[in-house]
Amino acid sequence: MLSNTLDLNVDINNDGNTEVQQFRRFEEFKDRSVYIGPGHSSRMRNVLAFSRIAEKPSGMSLGVAKRQLKVTQTMVVPTTDGTVTSLADNIATISFNLPVGTDAESKKELRQLLVAALDDDQLMDNFMGLGEI
Repeated sequence: MLSNTLDLNVDINNDGNTEVQQFRRFEEFKDRSVYIGPGHSSRMRNVLAFSRIAEKPSGMSLGVAKRQLKVTQTMVVPTTDGTVTSLADNIATISFNLPVGTDAESKKELRQLLVAALDDDQLMDNFMGLGEI
């Protein structure tokens, strides 16, 4: 089970300077834990949700471990006329499908490749629609 609090070192500006953001468990279900972070309210969400699907062996396969992390943050965005604003959610989801028996080094390499892609501002700005790929 995950801890009741998670202290994450967040590099908001991607410049090497981090700040600790503490998330605390908000809800817990059989295969899902939901955490709320700094500034969270019913209107302005700052949520991390971790979930998993149990492995199911099939034939010669031991199954696949399926894990997901979902981040939801409410933002203030302009409306179509540009004179007023509204609230909308930024949502990011990362999922992992790992064959049972995958070694720790391979899992770490996969995770670090993901971190490198997410940490590349030019790549992510283009990918997220601020430019072209």
